[in-house]
Amino acid sequence: MQKICLNEVSNYRTALMGFATIWVVLVHFPFDIPVFIYFEKIGYMGVDIFMLLSGFGLFFSLQNPRFKFLSFYKKRLSRILPTYFVVVIFFCLFKHDTFLGFLKIVTTYGYWTGEHAFDWYVPSILLLYLLSPILRNMLNCNKLPFLCFFSIALIIVFLFGMIYNGYKFTEFKFMFYSRIPVFILGFVYGYYTKQKDPVFLTHISIASIFYFVFYLLLCYTLGLENFNNRYLQNSLLIPFVIFAILFVLKCSSKLTLFFNYIGVRSLEIYLVHYCLLNVFQLRGIYKLVAVISVFFIAIVLHGAIVSIQNRIGRMNIN
Repeated sequence: MQKICLNEVSNYRTALMGFATIWVVLVHFPFDIPVFIYFEKIGYMGVDIFMLLSGFGLFFSLQNPRFKFLSFYKKRLSRILPTYFVVVIFFCLFKHDTFLGFLKIVTTYGYWTGEHAFDWYVPSILLLYLLSPILRNMLNCNKLPFLCFFSIALIIVFLFGMIYNGYKFTEFKFMFYSRIPVFILGFVYGYYTKQKDPVFLTHISIASIFYFVFYLLLCYTLGLENFNNRYLQNSLLIPFVIFAILFVLKCSSKLTLFFNYIGVRSLEIYLVHYCLLNVFQLRGIYKLVAVISVFFIAIVLHGAIVSIQNRIGRMNIN
C-alpha cells in the first residue's frame, strides 16, 4: 500500500491544482451522468482545494531567505493580471460593457464595492496575497504556538464578519469570505510540512475541526445560515479528499503528468470557463463543446502570454 505523507502535498501540488481545476469546470458545466451529479453536490470543494493549495504554496514562497516584497508581488501579479486583462476584455465586449465597467473589473474595485464584477476569485486571491506576509510573520514567531496562531487568525476573520454584518452581504462576497479559513488551512499544511512533524493526520484533523467550528461562527455572525450547507461539509472533508487524490496520483505517473499539465494552466482554464459560463447559455451538446473550447482556448492563451513575457524578459536582459 502507498504511504501518504504531508510532504506529498508539496510534491504533487501542481497536479492537485490540475485535478481541482477540472473538478470546478465539470461542476459549472454539469452533465446528466450519475457520477457527475454526485461531484456537483460537493463540487465547491474543488475551489476549496485550490485555495488551500494557494495558501500552502505561499507559505513556502514566503519562507525563502531571499524573500523581497516587491519581487514577491511582481511575480504573482505578472502571473495573474495579463490573463485576467485579456479575459475581461472579451467578457466586456460580449456583454457590451463600458470602458468604465472594464476598469472597475480589472482593478477589482467593482467587486469590493458591489458595483461591477466579473468573478470573485481574482479579487480575493489578490487581497490574500497582500495579507499573506502578515500570516508568515505570525507563524515565524517562536513564542506563538501554532494552534494559538490558527485561533487568532480565525478570530480576526470572525471579528471582521461582525464589522461587515452591517453591509449587504451577498453570496458572491461570501464565496470569498468562506474561503479565508481554508486559505489559512493551507498555511497549516505548509507549517507542518516544514516542521517535518510525523503526526500528520492528527494535526490536520485538529486544524480541520478548528476550521469547522469557526466557520459555523462566521455563518452565524453574518446571518448566513442559508449559505452554509454546501460549504459546511467541505470543512471536514478537504484533508481526506486531498489524501485520496494523492493516493491515486502516486499510483499513476501518467495521470500525474496529465494533471500537472492542467495545473500549470489552471488560471487560464478557470478564467476562460468562467467567461463562457457568464456569456453564453449552454445546454445539451453545447456544454461538451464549451468544455473542449475552454481547454483549447486556455492552452493557447497560456502559451501566448508565456511567449510574450519571455520575449520581454530577454529584451530587458539585453
